[in-house]
Amino acid sequence: MEKEELKKKAMEFLKSKVVAVIATSSDQNIPETATIYFIVDDEFNFYFHTQADSRKAQNFRKNPHVALVVGTENVPITVQVEGEVEQMHYGEELKKRYTELQQISHSGLFAPPLDTLKGEGLIIYKIKTTWLRFMDFREKSEERRNPVILIP
Repeated sequence: MEKEELKKKAMEFLKSKVVAVIATSSDQNIPETATIYFIVDDEFNFYFHTQADSRKAQNFRKNPHVALVVGTENVPITVQVEGEVEQMHYGEELKKRYTELQQISHSGLFAPPLDTLKGEGLIIYKIKTTWLRFMDFREKSEERRNPVILIP
């Protein structure tokens, strides 16, 4: 299967999900994970929000390198990501991502009440993907079931 076709399948999968697990590293180099609600753009950049005093936010200030996974239970499909996180600041892109994240919290899913987190405590982050691997066990052939690195 062509790489571009696999990228399209990976993007379709990601656009159908809103929950991921993010891994960060504490200042003592201890791995820490958290569940986040996310959105993804067409370049495989991920956006999410958290409180400024959360463990993840504290870890980002010391080490911007993160890993992230989005997966399903049965039949397994997974996207594994590595990248660098950056805080978003004022501008049209921030407004757009805030609105998209707000839609998740109003979708009927249990999601953090984004409207109540406004102000100094709420930060929206962007993960610039530097590495991405996709695996889809719905595929029948062994060749297609193998993990494929799509980025870089």
